[in-house]
Amino acid sequence: MTVRASSEVPGSKHEIRHLKTVLKKAMNKLSCNALLEVSLLLVGEDRMKDLNSQFRNRDEATDVLAFPMMSTDEIESIEDAVDRRQQLIGDIVICVPYAEKQSRELGVSFESEMELLAVHGLLHLFGYVDASEEGAEEMAVKASELLGRKV
Repeated sequence: MTVRASSEVPGSKHEIRHLKTVLKKAMNKLSCNALLEVSLLLVGEDRMKDLNSQFRNRDEATDVLAFPMMSTDEIESIEDAVDRRQQLIGDIVICVPYAEKQSRELGVSFESEMELLAVHGLLHLFGYVDASEEGAEEMAVKASELLGRKV
């Protein structure tokens, strides 16, 4: 399992290292194939607003976006693949200022909020959907499980 990460936000080297570890552990708990690769990008509000507008037609920033590049069936079939190269399954983009604001509003640490957003994005790459109340609850439970937290 590989997590490639970068940041457009100054001073986030620690967050990058930490989130790479969090995502690798979560992928391991999901029993991911070693050939899977995920991309993580930390951005500011303007960049997130542009991405959200471009891909979701919403003219506002948001906390996390996920861009799957494979279906869950394609991800599962990697196990049987003859080609043993890394396979990028998708991108996770987190808005750092939005996460900072959200952590204050929720009364949780910034680190905890960033971990949750990263895992939430990862779950979207694996086909989880939070558009319904039931889906949101399922994702919250799974994210808590992957992070080793109580719901």
